[in-house]
Amino acid sequence: MWRISLLAIGLIALFTALIPLSVSAQELESDDSVTLRINGPVILADTESVDVVVVISDDAEINGTVSNFLLVVDGVATIRGRVDEEIAVINGTLVLEAGAVVKNVTLYRSSITQESGSQVTGEINESSGYSFGWGSVIFSFLFWVGSTFAVLLAGLLFAAFGGKQLLGAGEVGRHRIGQSVLSSLIVWIGLPILAIVSLVSLIGIPFGIAILLIILPAFAFIGYLVSGTWIGGKITNRGGAKQVRNPYLAALIGLLILQVVSLIPFFGGFLAVLAALYGAGAVAFYAFLGWRGRRDSNPAEFELKT
Repeated sequence: MWRISLLAIGLIALFTALIPLSVSAQELESDDSVTLRINGPVILADTESVDVVVVISDDAEINGTVSNFLLVVDGVATIRGRVDEEIAVINGTLVLEAGAVVKNVTLYRSSITQESGSQVTGEINESSGYSFGWGSVIFSFLFWVGSTFAVLLAGLLFAAFGGKQLLGAGEVGRHRIGQSVLSSLIVWIGLPILAIVSLVSLIGIPFGIAILLIILPAFAFIGYLVSGTWIGGKITNRGGAKQVRNPYLAALIGLLILQVVSLIPFFGGFLAVLAALYGAGAVAFYAFLGWRGRRDSNPAEFELKT
């Protein structure tokens, strides 16, 4: 019971620590031609003119002129001046006050408020994002079938070429809960911070991009395979043997269970993410043991004495 409590506390700490990373403000501004702001507002004075304005997770107030393109995501775009070409608002609100002059407007899951005295010289295109009906349902199901097939195939390949490592990482996640949670924190907080720091320098940009686009997704996918195989091993290993003897069957059953559970709205996706995060931590700690030369030959020997 203490293991379950420790795991829950650790996962809560992980998600709590990740929240500030997702909402921290970032400001990236270039010259007078482009303005980009993340988690911060943009206010364009009536005497200012820029080519492109992009605002994510905050509001834009345009009193001057945007000559080419204005994009607002998760915010309110208030126009009192001019936007000569395109406006796109995603999951937000467009407010055209008196005196505003804009051309083409694209709204995705957004609303528009147009006061008298404002002008739209081009077209207004609106999309709710939910207009596909049964086509969307069929597409989602086919996508799930395809992704499930890919996950099962990857699990079988992992079992074929690294069955011992697959089972060993699973046993680490089972018996070394505290270390696995700590490793998860290091992977999912430390690596993104390292990537962001690397992006500051020109030399470090490829390294930072590799962390964000290759290393972290690979960790998540392998962690998902490890968690699924461990679940399958618990189901197929009812005879009481300490070590799973058939990683292929364990991988198939466990990963299929995770894929089916992921279909449950919100709750299923949350569990799938937890499985990937925690499994990645177990993989990282298992690799650390191997690097230190302390990895046991028998995965069952990872069990802690209580």
